Amino acid sequence: MEPPAKHKEEDRSPRPPFAATVSRVAVAQICLTIGYAAAEPAALRALADVAARFVQALTRSGASIAASNGRTDANLLDLVRAMEDLSLPLGFAGASDPTRPLLRSSILRELMAFVRSVEEIPFPRPIRRESVRTRVSPSFAQMGREPPFRHVPRWLPCFPESWERSPREGEGGGDGREAEGNRERTKGVSLLWEGERLLPAERERVWFRLEYCGRERKKKKRVGEKAEERGGKRR
Repeated sequence: MEPPAKHKEEDRSPRPPFAATVSRVAVAQICLTIGYAAAEPAALRALADVAARFVQALTRSGASIAASNGRTDANLLDLVRAMEDLSLPLGFAGASDPTRPLLRSSILRELMAFVRSVEEIPFPRPIRRESVRTRVSPSFAQMGREPPFRHVPRWLPCFPESWERSPREGEGGGDGREAEGNRERTKGVSLLWEGERLLPAERERVWFRLEYCGRERKKKKRVGEKAEERGGKRR
């Protein structure tokens, strides 16, 4: 049997190499501040993994708390609540008081006392920040195109090409009821976005036309025909 590889566990690390290296250097600096002059590679990797998982859990909890309060970015209060949630298994002073001010949390005070008591060691090199590039779809106005429906403003992004290639109302089989339902759902979505997004000061008016379904039309037509037939017989 062949001996197992020495760095097999390191290759299975789910984190990117850059993030793992940064956490390893940060943990090494923490060990240096408390008096260690050297460390075993396996122990350093284990401590770096624990530190990275703690930071990941802290950021996820803070983002979840911010999202539950209707905000996209977390603030200091969200991070304090996240730190208290992670410290609940061990307990902390004031945990039984739900009305306590978050800025006077004992967890935050302990962290501030630790920062004041230790000497800061700057990172040996500046950490590059990876910018996430989001692809913004151009609007109908930017593309010089007209929306396919009258209730869709020109400042909204264009529909994807797969949607434009899909069969429209009247181009395929069916009686148009499904397309009518899709149109009504599209109106509801567009109105919802109008209430949440910042709209331009001047924009074109939107007109709606409410129509009955095909079944109701047929029923009314049949009732009218029967009434005319009865009237003709009486005459």
